[in-house]
Amino acid sequence: MGKYYDSWESNRLIELKDEYPYQALQQMENYISRYPKDYYLRARYIGVLIDIGNLDQAESVLNELEKETNNDIDYLFANGLKKRTIFFHSFYYSKMRLLMFKYNDPEKAYDIFKTKWAKVEFDSDELKSFQIFYEININKKEYPKDYYNGCLLNQIIDYDEEMFYDHVKEHMYQDPNNKNHSVFVEDIPLKKIISEVKGIIPCDKRNYYGLIEDRYVFKYDDCGREGNSIVNYFMIAALHETQKFITMYPFRNQQGYPSIDLNYLKEKDVRDRPNMIDRFNRRLAKKKN
Repeated sequence: MGKYYDSWESNRLIELKDEYPYQALQQMENYISRYPKDYYLRARYIGVLIDIGNLDQAESVLNELEKETNNDIDYLFANGLKKRTIFFHSFYYSKMRLLMFKYNDPEKAYDIFKTKWAKVEFDSDELKSFQIFYEININKKEYPKDYYNGCLLNQIIDYDEEMFYDHVKEHMYQDPNNKNHSVFVEDIPLKKIISEVKGIIPCDKRNYYGLIEDRYVFKYDDCGREGNSIVNYFMIAALHETQKFITMYPFRNQQGYPSIDLNYLKEKDVRDRPNMIDRFNRRLAKKKN
């Protein structure tokens, strides 16, 4: 069986995809060309394609993988229960994500959820968020405010923009217990930036997270710090296809996510700010009047 996969390299790529998805994507494609029967890695590859927004390609790869595994079911079962379970969970999770992000079909996504997860214990914030989202938006189930401790779940239940600002405040002050905690610079015009962002999103330049979140990256030079490093980007997470923001924080964007440049706001501030001579002339004109 070893000739069909390389366990060490496969595990390395799975770890890499969380930190550097674009780098992992290319390496996964090289790996799959050498080990096409590593169905488990191919299922994870589909997830990366969805993360970065290549939904058409993800669907094509998923359909091809489904045909191959249906014709090669003996190979899947020969790999043991644990690995087979990981494959199916990854495969059907990607199916749910495509139904949500490409087809906006939560009913079909929930049908898969009921079949694969609803009757078993699962430890997944993304699946729990989807379950609550479906029950509220489709089944019209009511939950009391602050029913859960988590910010995302409570925002799904009863969205409150002030809760978003409260969450952002956690990134306005350095956490003494976490030296790598990212913080915005003190004079960042937060509300002005958010007002501008609301005129831009939802838009196609985004990444997908879990089953109900869009994540957008914006370039705004010197907007914050991460450890001892100045950072030039920040991330905003929002409920899918909405301006219901969940969180916002500065980060270095080592992953290379595509970004939306907001540095023109700084240039506009400079143009709009009266210079010293203008201010002097205005004061002089007031005295004459």
